[in-house]
Amino acid sequence: MNSASPKLKLFLTVIFFYLLLNGFAQHSFNPIDTIFEKGVDGKGRKKTFALPVFKVDTLPLLIYRSKFSIDADGSPKAYNPQDTGIDFLSSARQTNGKLSPKVILFQKDKPVLQKDSDPMPGYYVTKTTLYDKSIVDTAIQSRYVNAEEIPFFVIPHNKLESWSIPLGSYGYIFNIENKTGIFAIFADEGPINHIGEGSVKLAQLLGLKSVMRKGKRTLDVGVSFPKKSIVYLIVQNSGSGNVQTSFQIQEAFTLLDAKYNLRDIVADFLK
Repeated sequence: MNSASPKLKLFLTVIFFYLLLNGFAQHSFNPIDTIFEKGVDGKGRKKTFALPVFKVDTLPLLIYRSKFSIDADGSPKAYNPQDTGIDFLSSARQTNGKLSPKVILFQKDKPVLQKDSDPMPGYYVTKTTLYDKSIVDTAIQSRYVNAEEIPFFVIPHNKLESWSIPLGSYGYIFNIENKTGIFAIFADEGPINHIGEGSVKLAQLLGLKSVMRKGKRTLDVGVSFPKKSIVYLIVQNSGSGNVQTSFQIQEAFTLLDAKYNLRDIVADFLK
């Protein structure tokens, strides 16, 4: 027993300093779902990436790590018939090549253009799933959440119920590379098996570089596979279904961060 004591002490000392350097895990992260997303690996080969989604302890929090692609929907400058908007018109098309009514507003089977009273007359009225209910006319561009002004993230439309994330829910989005964290709102639904997407404004605040063509066009870049440099921490059932200003989003973050220590949870997740 005596001969073992020094070894035991050495072992405990090593464990202590390991925990001291790496931090004591304060939370458990339990996988509840997996998104299988198609992409391209570092060698340009097509690949399906398995992206697990975790529940944080018994708290109303979900967390996952993914890429970041840029969503311009809701911006008055997003798309126009000449394809000179800040995003390529192909981003607003369905697989059959036609414009998607989920992205562009249609009335009487025709895409609607912004009027003289809108910010960008002649551009398409582009939608977000979250909208200002006080504006009854669906053809007014300001009814929708502007991707260039509001930091928002996207959730697959088939996961809202199972993940308990109603529209307007809050999230803390963290860029691992530059240690920047931004509070954002869930404002747009995305396709099945696609996570890791956010607004132009969120990309800018996270310090992600977007490629500009002739100073006008934002490409869907951000962070791509196989890089998974963004952490998404979502507060379940925190959405009221109402549009929020940047100030209101920041106010909510202050309260939720004080309640759950969101920054600490992300740090613990990355250990």
